[in-house]
This record gives sequence, C-alpha cells and structure tokens, in this order.
Amino acid sequence: MRDEFLAATKRSLAMRVGYLCSNPSCRCSTVGPAHGEVGTVLLGKAAHITAAAAGGPRYDPSLSMEARRSPSNGIWLCSMCADLIDRDTMRFPIELLNKWKCDAVGDALRSLASPAAATRQGPMRIQLDDADKAWLQALALPPDNDIESTTDRMRKAAVDDITAFQDVREWPPHVVTPNLRLLGTETSSITLDGLARGIGTSEGVCLVSPPGTGKTTTLVQLAESILRFGEAVAVLV
Repeated sequence: MRDEFLAATKRSLAMRVGYLCSNPSCRCSTVGPAHGEVGTVLLGKAAHITAAAAGGPRYDPSLSMEARRSPSNGIWLCSMCADLIDRDTMRFPIELLNKWKCDAVGDALRSLASPAAATRQGPMRIQLDDADKAWLQALALPPDNDIESTTDRMRKAAVDDITAFQDVREWPPHVVTPNLRLLGTETSSITLDGLARGIGTSEGVCLVSPPGTGKTTTLVQLAESILRFGEAVAVLV
C-alpha cells in the first residue's frame, strides 16, 4: 500500500515553488493553459523524497504513514525529473533532494519579495479542487456563510483592527519606510508588498532588528499589504 500525498499537499508543494521544477538544472514551468478559454495542463509531479511504499526509491522504514505523505517528504518536479530521481537513486540521495527543495522555495520567495515583483505579480488566486469543494459542502454552512462572503467579512474586520491599532497615541505620526533585506542571500532589499506576496511561500518569516527600530510598525504595515494583495486575511496577535 502506497502512502500517497493528499491533493492539498500536492498543491502546496507546487505553489511554494511557483509551479517550477525544483531541479536546479531544469527549473522548467510545469503548468500552462489548455486549449480554449478555461482549463490548464499540468506537467509536474509531487514526488516522494523517501518512497511511498516498501521497495521504492530511498525508502525509509522508520517513517510513519503520516510522515511519508506529509509535505516535508515531498518535492515538486517536472514529470521527467520526477522519473529521473527514482531511476538513479545513487545520484539523487535524500540530502540532495532536500537541498533542491529548500533552494527552490528560497528562489520563489526572493522572486516574489524583490522590488521588481510588484510590477510582475498580480494577486494570488487559489483555486479549489474537488476535495476542497466536497469539504466545504460537508460543512452545510448557510448560504451567507460561503467562503467568499466569510473571507470578505474577515478582511473587513482585519482592516478595522489595524485602523484601531494605528489610532493609539504611541503610533508614529510620520510614515516609517522600512529598509528590509533577506539574510543569507544576495538580495540587497525586499519590499513590504513583495514580502506580503511571499508569505504563502515561506513556512515562517522572522523580523530581526535591534529594539526601537520599527519591528511592530513594520508588522502592521505588512498586515496592510497582505490585505491589499491577494486573498489572505492578516491577523495581528
């Protein structure tokens, strides 16, 4: 029995690398339009880093079913590279595949967060697959509680919360322009709008700077950017 990935896991692996093959020697696009006005062609695969079943490439008997089908055990590749890594396991060990994955996610984040990304990227639209739609239908929500109207209400509430936060006496009376850069990369700077677009790519973002340099102000500004770009709901805790 194979421990296959869930549909949501496959979609997450693909989106976190911008639907590009994670092999640094390939990096080809794996999605495009089908003939006609609607529909897409997907040429990528969510490949297992350690095999989904005993006897498969790089199989690890110590892993549980949950671990084998988790996002941490997957890498997004084009169909050719997915077949290649399973047919030449000595050349493509676990450590190398994990590095490919980490580097590909990092490249996607840098691409989104760079200043030029604001002119290239539009809002991210997440399409619901059949599993998502079935789950939503199973909730039996009232008609006015569908995902669109609920998200709209949550976004409006988030805007009200941010406005209230900015109305406090301690809020800076002047505009604070952040100077952000990604540590450990060659990227000299990133924009708040770019960082907002990259939130879904990175599993976590840490703002590190000395006290009093505007971390809280930056987080509030980032929340505003998240609400302005895409359909995510920013929450300040």
